[in-house]
Amino acid sequence: MKIKDKVCVVTGAAGGIGEAIARRYAKEGAKGVVVADMDAGRLEKVAKDIGGLAVAGDIGRESEVKRLIAEAEKKYGPVDVFFSNAGIGRGGHEDATDKDWADSWAIHVMAHVYAARALVPGMLERKSGYLLNTASAAGLLASMGS
Repeated sequence: MKIKDKVCVVTGAAGGIGEAIARRYAKEGAKGVVVADMDAGRLEKVAKDIGGLAVAGDIGRESEVKRLIAEAEKKYGPVDVFFSNAGIGRGGHEDATDKDWADSWAIHVMAHVYAARALVPGMLERKSGYLLNTASAAGLLASMGS
């Protein structure tokens, strides 16, 4: 995939894999790189370092995914690459709270659905675009160490 002149959005970009991918997209000449995460302070630093746009929020909520995409498109134009990388690790044992399970489901499953709902129609119309997802081997377990 060629990144040069593409509009790229990366979730979970305040650190780790997401930050590294955002930096790489910028290095490869993306038209614009939009970084998203709940850690607004760290996110602003990443965006400043790469000349991108920081959009802090909770991608486990559809309204926040829509807002992220709208802000990306307002600044750079249609999104070409949406890299869903955000994730949380909150234990998943049978005694985990319902909120922990709901948050995990929202971020690890529904966030991808929300992005697809918002982006696929335009990507099909333009006949181009990519939805990328980070998946962890930890997803094969109900809980790390289980």
